[in-house]
Amino acid sequence: MAITKQLHGIAKTLFSETKNSLSFFSNDEHVVDNFVQKSYSQGVLSYLDISLAQLLADYLDVSLQSDEFLSLCFLSRFSKEGHLCVVVEDNHLSPNPLDIYPKEFFEEEKVSQKEIVSSIHKGFLSLKKLVAEFSFQEGEYPQDPLGSDGKAIYLQKWWLFETLCSYHLQRLTSYSSFDKPISSEKLNNFLTENNSLLELQKKAVIASLNFPVTIICGGPGTGKTYTASSVLHALQECVVKKDEKEL
Repeated sequence: MAITKQLHGIAKTLFSETKNSLSFFSNDEHVVDNFVQKSYSQGVLSYLDISLAQLLADYLDVSLQSDEFLSLCFLSRFSKEGHLCVVVEDNHLSPNPLDIYPKEFFEEEKVSQKEIVSSIHKGFLSLKKLVAEFSFQEGEYPQDPLGSDGKAIYLQKWWLFETLCSYHLQRLTSYSSFDKPISSEKLNNFLTENNSLLELQKKAVIASLNFPVTIICGGPGTGKTYTASSVLHALQECVVKKDEKEL
């Protein structure tokens, strides 16, 4: 943790020392909107968001308008909120940029919410025309850091993770659950005798033995690991042996 904070501090210091010489902090209205500087000063956009936007802008190798640069800043900011992409439609943008701003920001900075959302939306619509569509072939992955799927704009690694996850889920669900039969009687006895399992955990055990893919989720301490170990235990106890008949 201490090392992370130290590196975080070094990056921020270097950014602060050089930001006045960077193109996106120039006075050219076509490079950066004043809103970026206000967002940075209020801590809504970080130096990492703006630096990544600059790197992506350099990669695109085109002269970006201020709203296009602003949208790149928000692509980074949204990813830190857990969003894999930004869905861009003619009359819709998701997630909503206003969701990450405190209400008092617009009062203090005297900035129009409608104008800013419109500017960010316009920027993303323009970016869709500038970036290529990602495509997937097993073993061949896109190298561009920025792209789209035709509807949403992604950073490359998030698109890749989502695509690979979907690909492997589809692959796994095409298999049968197990090549060895499970004894229903043994499974019922196992669940009845295991008083430490909650009802939802028992359902998870049953599902895991009957479907090729089962997703067990929950917060810290909710029993995911214990449920997984119970699945393995049940599998060991309930598989029909060669010399037994399936019940």
